[in-house]
Amino acid sequence: MTVYCRWCDSEISFNDEHVSERTGKKIPLDVETDEPHNCRIWKLHHRRYYQCGKGCGREIFFDEDRRSASGKCIPIDKDTDEPHQCSEGGQ
Repeated sequence: MTVYCRWCDSEISFNDEHVSERTGKKIPLDVETDEPHNCRIWKLHHRRYYQCGKGCGREIFFDEDRRSASGKCIPIDKDTDEPHQCSEGGQ
């Protein structure tokens, strides 16, 4: 039986060896690589937004794929989708 991701329509599969420790549910896998399916569309719809803690109050989010040279996730401005430049005291 062929199964497709409901968000991006990529073909996925499930097996008993890849189960979430937190939920107990099977983890969707990419058919070609047998690695966990990393759906960008799902991430966009389930993104968490935070208010900037430096004082400007703008909404920011963090993206695992966008990191500083030291490896830390950098805050991204919700409105511009660019690294957040806080107007209240630097980044």
